[in-house]
Amino acid sequence: MHGYSVAELIGQSVRMLAPTRVPEPGDPLVWMSARPRWKRESQNLHRDGHVFSVEIVSDVVRDDEGRVIGVVSCAQDITERKQAESHRHLIETARLKSEFVANVSHELRTPLNAVIGFTALFLDSPLTPEQRAHASAVKQSAETLLALINDVLDFSRLEQGRVELDLSEFDIATLARECLESVATDA
Repeated sequence: MHGYSVAELIGQSVRMLAPTRVPEPGDPLVWMSARPRWKRESQNLHRDGHVFSVEIVSDVVRDDEGRVIGVVSCAQDITERKQAESHRHLIETARLKSEFVANVSHELRTPLNAVIGFTALFLDSPLTPEQRAHASAVKQSAETLLALINDVLDFSRLEQGRVELDLSEFDIATLARECLESVATDA
């Protein structure tokens, strides 16, 4: 597992295999005797220099009088399990993010559609040219914001592999004019 032969390991410190492991504080015999068996996960170092995950189960060894005279440990490479756990975590995180984006998008679209609808009603009433220009700008900005929210939702769908293309014709000159009007300020 570590890339060493048994002969190379005999007489060596365990730090050769786990150089970054922080030892338990205090007298090892005291804490070992308090826990006759313990299990932990650690990072070990392979002979070629790569780090891998291990699960270590340790038991104390006692003499005939019950005194701790050593420890026997068994390590198992759990790198694949850790990678699978990490992969599952990433998938769950992506799912939660997409769910959050969908919920926020819905919560934003509902009042925004109300703004667009009431602005349209307002535009159907008698208005001065200046009021009509301002109301049109509000409606156009709200529609632009709604399109942006829909784009964010589409991006979330894209990440999930659920993409649906919406092909529609448009006039590039009108689009450019509307974009300029939405960011223009009165001088």
